[in-house]
Amino acid sequence: FTQIFAQKVYEDQWKKVAENYHSGQYKSNLPIILAIQKQAMKEENAIQLIRSLKAEFSVINQTYDDTQNDSTTKFFAKLQGLDKNLKSDDQLVYQVLLGEFFSDYYNQNQWKINQRTNLNNQDLSQIETWSKLDFKNYLTKYFQGLNTKKSELQKVPMSTYKKIFEGTEDLDYFPTLFDWNAMKEIRFLTNSQIFTPNELKENQPKIDGIYKDLITKNTGNSKLYFLHQNLNHKCSVNNCKDKFEQLEKLVEDETLKGDYKVMMISEIVDLLTAKGDYKLALIWINDAKEMFPKSVFLNNIKNRENQIINPTLTVHFENHTQSNKPIHLVAEGKNVSKFSLNIYEVKDDQQGFLKFVANQYDKTLFPAVKKTLVRKESFDLENLNDYKTHKTSLEIKPLPSGIYLVEYIVEGGIQENFYFIATN
Repeated sequence: FTQIFAQKVYEDQWKKVAENYHSGQYKSNLPIILAIQKQAMKEENAIQLIRSLKAEFSVINQTYDDTQNDSTTKFFAKLQGLDKNLKSDDQLVYQVLLGEFFSDYYNQNQWKINQRTNLNNQDLSQIETWSKLDFKNYLTKYFQGLNTKKSELQKVPMSTYKKIFEGTEDLDYFPTLFDWNAMKEIRFLTNSQIFTPNELKENQPKIDGIYKDLITKNTGNSKLYFLHQNLNHKCSVNNCKDKFEQLEKLVEDETLKGDYKVMMISEIVDLLTAKGDYKLALIWINDAKEMFPKSVFLNNIKNRENQIINPTLTVHFENHTQSNKPIHLVAEGKNVSKFSLNIYEVKDDQQGFLKFVANQYDKTLFPAVKKTLVRKESFDLENLNDYKTHKTSLEIKPLPSGIYLVEYIVEGGIQENFYFIATN
């Protein structure tokens, strides 16, 4: 019962923190977070302790009024030695997250850190004066230390510490702490702000080795995820021309199991749509839906399908045109066979019209303008059924001088509205 009560107290406090974040009261969270931290240390609750440290660092890094220029020093000084009070797996999680604090601090402040002269001084009591070289040397030594604990890291399941990583994208692909730390090391070794182009080349064999370990030791979606990340990394380095073929090979490899292949197919679809090969993209989309009908990733595919097959239309026009002469339009659309225009004239509501012109993004202003329907015009477009965008030059029949509001309708739905003024 004591454990259940304590857990509820933590949950209530984190709920307050979330509410403050939602309302923009970031600074108000610091006392609550520190109270959680104090209680967690007292109860030796490692998960709540580490979670509170992450939250505290987020507040300090973004909003804390640092009049003495030492808030970061105080925070990092507090981190030193805290792991001595933690046991086995908890201690390893803490050590892994320690590197995250340093990396995040550098990424948040690199614009000023990179301007400092390199002095090679990793004194934690002077972290506000650290240069880029200090962070590089510290993190290099840090990852070297963790690499001596590979076997221990591989035994720590990430699922136990999900609360610490709450809201982290792609967390399900990291079964163990080793996987998480390995990807953090890869991000460090590929950081072009920290390493020179020559150093990045020197880091490449090490990166290849880390990916090899991740791919070898994992199965299912995790294995597919790391294969995909490795492919994306290599293509970003080598500007590969055969990415489509490599993704295709991974998807069609029957020895690789997992519905993460849907994410690979999503990228295949993106490559095909970029080339304008929409028909082949739709074939891949249908293949994904047939192969993995219950996949949680299918929305990614369906969204891409909708972007290809849904009718879209944009009308290009001039805001000022001559009265009593045909008015030129250009219709730019895809998957559209016809559309119509509702043309209204504004006679007695110039103020309402000016409000609409001043803020056309406000969808409430167009219907609020007092106007009279003058005419409806319909246009037929050639639909080549190739899912590509085509332009067609059109004209509206002449209109007398006046202020006009127009809305265009595709498949029974109002797509957009605009205005023009006809005058001599």
